[in-house]
Amino acid sequence: MKWTIKTAVVSAVIGMSIALSLAVMWRLINFEYVSVTREAYDMLSGLTLILCPTSFVLMEVGPREAITGEVAMIYAEVIVSNGLVYGVIALLAVTIFRVSKRF
Repeated sequence: MKWTIKTAVVSAVIGMSIALSLAVMWRLINFEYVSVTREAYDMLSGLTLILCPTSFVLMEVGPREAITGEVAMIYAEVIVSNGLVYGVIALLAVTIFRVSKRF
């Protein structure tokens, strides 16, 4: 049981780290601190939706909108939600693996 919880927590931390990294990267791109080609921009958009499905919530935030308390809460919600998604997926994978070993 300890191993299962540890796996879920590690997965959740990885999910939150990915969401935070992608949020910072997009802020840098949108404020033109980092320039990317149109093809790279499109590829990064697709990658973001795959790695951070909760990023749809960020459509409520303008790409150049200042970080206010409300905007920071939206970002926090996306980051924590992505961690929850990764944690739940890890729990399901471990559970399926354990059940399949019994049969």
